[in-house]
Amino acid sequence: MCWLSGEEFHPQPYEQLAASYVADGQHDEARAVLYAKERRQQRDRALLGRVWGLLQDVTVGFGYKPWRAAAWLVVLLAIGGVVYSVWPPPPLKPSESPHFNAVIYALDPSAWISAAGACACLPSLSAWTLCSARSSAGTAS
Repeated sequence: MCWLSGEEFHPQPYEQLAASYVADGQHDEARAVLYAKERRQQRDRALLGRVWGLLQDVTVGFGYKPWRAAAWLVVLLAIGGVVYSVWPPPPLKPSESPHFNAVIYALDPSAWISAAGACACLPSLSAWTLCSARSSAGTAS
């Protein structure tokens, strides 16, 4: 594929090579060619387009590597589980609160939203002060 990545970008050779691979039943090679096309195309974009392209490349490989999304979920869940295990939010009422599970807490998107400073909490987290203190402070009149 080195011969495709010249100075000037033309998508047609990439697409024709990918179609040739598909016709031969080599779908993995076709995806690799189309992925290379997307990566090469990024060089000619404006800064904002390159940043957006980099985000798409890292997260899901422009759609040609969707398993990366699952990998990111696992990595973020592990980070959240470790962070909330080390620094768990204190319960509002220790005698009435359920057992705290850091991984389940990290899985709840409202934990990430409330940790970022927003006041959008789900009822499942209402026993923990990280979320409840912010919600009650934001709703007091």
